[in-house]
Amino acid sequence: MATRAYSKSSVKLGESKITQKPANLIQMRGTMERHGFEPFQRSILPRHGDALHGNEAAMTMPSHIWRVRTPAAMKALARRFGFPLEDWMQDWEYQVADFERIDEFIAAYGGGELSEDEKFVLMETIIESFEDLARRGSDLTGDARWGRILVVLDQNIALHAYTVWYWSCLDAETSDEPFFVSALIRQVFDTHAGYFVERGKCQ
Repeated sequence: MATRAYSKSSVKLGESKITQKPANLIQMRGTMERHGFEPFQRSILPRHGDALHGNEAAMTMPSHIWRVRTPAAMKALARRFGFPLEDWMQDWEYQVADFERIDEFIAAYGGGELSEDEKFVLMETIIESFEDLARRGSDLTGDARWGRILVVLDQNIALHAYTVWYWSCLDAETSDEPFFVSALIRQVFDTHAGYFVERGKCQ
């Protein structure tokens, strides 16, 4: 795996600086409360495939960040990468993740041939691939490819706001993170906290 070491203290993302030190969740919750968020439970947040109707979890997030995968995007990515696409694959974008193909995924994302919907779905697959890599003991803070993904999330927050919200797991305890990548992605949330509430409180 090709990696490039960079400072763990900070990484420059455009005009903003995102610290590599995991965000303090108490401070993060304080930020959310100042912006008008109500307390919520991460454990009931929906996956992208969950229906909105009757789902109380959908009520905990700002409506303007909600985005779901589309069948057309899934089919296009399945053709491009040779992914299986079966009816039983409920969490398809996570099930097709492959840490050995991260370079290929990143190249396709930045290749200029994907639609916004395809980029949205592919980013989920990329993050799940990094999650699997971290689960196997890899230190993502020393992986230049992960640093580039943080830059992409930072510079395309309107497209990936739901992704940042979901993977940040904002009410998780620091000693019991649901995902290995949560603390790192939470840095992007912290940088763009105002975006998540700029259209009012969560409904």
